[in-house]
Amino acid sequence: MRRMSASVAGAALVLGAAGCSAGDPDPAPTAAPVSIPAEDTCGAFGDVLTILNNADVAWREGRFADSEMSGARILAARVQARIVAEPGSEIADALARMQEAVQPADSGFSLRGDFTSAEWREAQDDFFLACDAEGFPPATQAWTGG
Repeated sequence: MRRMSASVAGAALVLGAAGCSAGDPDPAPTAAPVSIPAEDTCGAFGDVLTILNNADVAWREGRFADSEMSGARILAARVQARIVAEPGSEIADALARMQEAVQPADSGFSLRGDFTSAEWREAQDDFFLACDAEGFPPATQAWTGG
């Protein structure tokens, strides 16, 4: 028991010398800035394009009813709304404009805006240019229609 008491006393001296005491609260943790890679943002937008392009092919070929096409557009808007970008970047600016132009309604089951609007298309063009400049052009995957 004496050895343990001596160890505890030694630790208390070391902590005291370091400016710590048992009564001091832990310092508030500081969050490190989070960087959002362009590759992640541009890749995530590829998912939006994949949903829209495959649904459009199925709808044009008569394999999707209007209600299914509407559902695909709503899903694409929900996916788009969840994409994040590095603040202050050209990618973030274009993404914000796309998210403003087309967004899911509060319920998540309807749509505000139109993916074919000039506002969304112009923002999409800027987004593509910004992603391409970073070396990560958005890509889509076709799985239907052919």
